[in-house]
Amino acid sequence: MAPFSPFFSITDDQQQIRGQFYLDLYARPNKREGAWVDDYQSRRRLADQTVQIPIAFLTCNFSAPCDKTQTALLNHEEVLTLFHEFGHGLQHMLTQIEYEGVSGINGVAWDAVELPSQFLEYFAWEKSIIDLISCHEKTRVSLPEDLVLKDVRR
Repeated sequence: MAPFSPFFSITDDQQQIRGQFYLDLYARPNKREGAWVDDYQSRRRLADQTVQIPIAFLTCNFSAPCDKTQTALLNHEEVLTLFHEFGHGLQHMLTQIEYEGVSGINGVAWDAVELPSQFLEYFAWEKSIIDLISCHEKTRVSLPEDLVLKDVRR
């Protein structure tokens, strides 16, 4: 059985929901390979003049922990993938366009669709961001800067 896939809401400073997403991180039998974002519903103005909240699926194929008592450990390539896909997700969820055909990730030209995702990848190289999201599994000590920068120097 696959690990639980959580559902999250993104709220603004007035605690209004701006977007929501399902996070499906782990590989499982018969799941398509790779990582991707897809929309469940787009932001749009409905006939009653309410605004439909955008919902996205963020899907990856990371290795799940061996059992539910363990923590899933992501390598840096997987962190880059997660940041990349989350960039697509943010583009979809934070749109303010209310016309479904061009809202979020819909109707974006192929030469521009990768811009937010590739931009977000840069944060996976920032020591301050790495410190916020990671530490040694057992000691809880932050990763040393030389380890964070190891791949940059190649």
